[in-house]
Amino acid sequence: LKFEPIRPSSVMLRMKVASGLLLLAFLVGFSHAIDVKSGDDVVGTLLVGGDGVLPGIILIAADGMSEDLWMMEQAKVMSTADTGAHVMILNVKGTKASTGTGFDMYSNEELSAAVEKGLEAFGALEAVDATKLGVVGYGMGGNAVLAAAAMGIEFHAGVAYTPFTAKIATFAADKTVTPTLLIMPDYGSIAMLAKIEANVGANAKTVFEVFMQYDTKTWFNVKGNANYKESQAGRALQQTASFVHAVWTKVFMSKGTVDPTATAKFTPETFSYMDGTTSLPGMIVRDPTLTNAHAVLVIPAWTGFDAYAVARLHYLAELGYVAMSANIYGLPIGDSIEDMSLRIAETSKWRQEGNETKGLAFTTRINAARDFIVKKDYVKDASAIGFCFGGTGVYNAYRFDSDMKVMASVHGDMLKTRDFKTLGSNTFKGYLAMFSGMSDAGESGDVLVAHLGDISKFSGKWELTRYSNTFHGYSSWTAESYNPWAEGRTFQSFARVLSGKDMLTMGSSGASSTGASLLLAAAAALVTLAMA
Repeated sequence: LKFEPIRPSSVMLRMKVASGLLLLAFLVGFSHAIDVKSGDDVVGTLLVGGDGVLPGIILIAADGMSEDLWMMEQAKVMSTADTGAHVMILNVKGTKASTGTGFDMYSNEELSAAVEKGLEAFGALEAVDATKLGVVGYGMGGNAVLAAAAMGIEFHAGVAYTPFTAKIATFAADKTVTPTLLIMPDYGSIAMLAKIEANVGANAKTVFEVFMQYDTKTWFNVKGNANYKESQAGRALQQTASFVHAVWTKVFMSKGTVDPTATAKFTPETFSYMDGTTSLPGMIVRDPTLTNAHAVLVIPAWTGFDAYAVARLHYLAELGYVAMSANIYGLPIGDSIEDMSLRIAETSKWRQEGNETKGLAFTTRINAARDFIVKKDYVKDASAIGFCFGGTGVYNAYRFDSDMKVMASVHGDMLKTRDFKTLGSNTFKGYLAMFSGMSDAGESGDVLVAHLGDISKFSGKWELTRYSNTFHGYSSWTAESYNPWAEGRTFQSFARVLSGKDMLTMGSSGASSTGASLLLAAAAALVTLAMA
């Protein structure tokens, strides 16, 4: 295809433009809106995302055809994320996949056929890189994405926003699923989450994520809908853009992130700090040229603040944060408890299901590190990330109102945090990001439902990301359970959350309109993390 710029030069032409689809395209920054045909049938509208050959994304509206301003805004973010992309809004009727009239009445076979027809026409365009194709669907459009994946249609990245859970296609154990999938059910569908995961994960080789956010219902991401949530919609869009780019670049498929220990850029600072009358060895890793920086506490797994935890300090420092150890046991930095009985004895001092005293002590120990780091003149505020036992510590800190912007739990045990606190009328501070594997029993099924219910009951702000065929301990480079995709995506997502931390924790019902606009702008200007 050769794209000629459209420049309205007369009043009449401007009036025509103002009355049609092209105006909507112009409003969000597209210079072209072009019909894509299969034979004589128009199967979609192409929105040109840039010059030359680029990856392609098909958007499928909830009704299979809408081309309103909201869809244009979605398309614009998709088209400008990282590598850029051409975007086509699918016209399901034009695919003639069904003789019926109502998109919501399409069978899964018809949904799949519509996606396949759209992909064939879109992927055949010379300007579209057919090796990097994504399909993003909303509502019934999300069902179309899943139907195409379940039935073996070949594309690379698929995103399903709030699909109708009762209509999701059946995935077969012997069926190869080509695309990597991101499924975003609303919190109102939490009772169906285990069923969705079991169905889509029927073939253990299927790679998919589930992303869910607090206080969401069907259509939470659609402007003008009664269930619309501005902050959550912005975060979902940000997550979509980073996911699709990660799939296309294959940046995490085989290696995840890279241990920076051997090539560490910054010299660690060692010192002691206090938790009451107890002196604790500490470490900070940071770029000394940074001022007014955000600090991130690292809360280690049950082996103590070992070499892995130190490596994560360096990793976070290289991302531009002031990284500090939250030393729970009080052992020297770098030491690891290898004896299993000693590990159990040490962790039992700090966590026990239903034991509020231990939960509060765990939080106090974490807060000691926070209180130390926020007094530094180069730090403006703090967040925390914890792994395994440390992830449980994050849950405790969140439940006991620790004053931090973002608290991230990476495969932390939810059983050990239930009923730690009788919240009464209290609400939580900050924003809780949870990352877990679908094969981790301590964070799945009824445990997960109860955990989210406890938090949501008292207006907690949270997000949950789950990874298919992923087990406990997946984030450690040397662990048998290490999953490079899940580990890489966890840290990519954590960085995205930190970039929007002020907006995500604003107000009682989500971000302000200014905050959400900034979050959308951040999504549109994603910066690829240096993982190589």
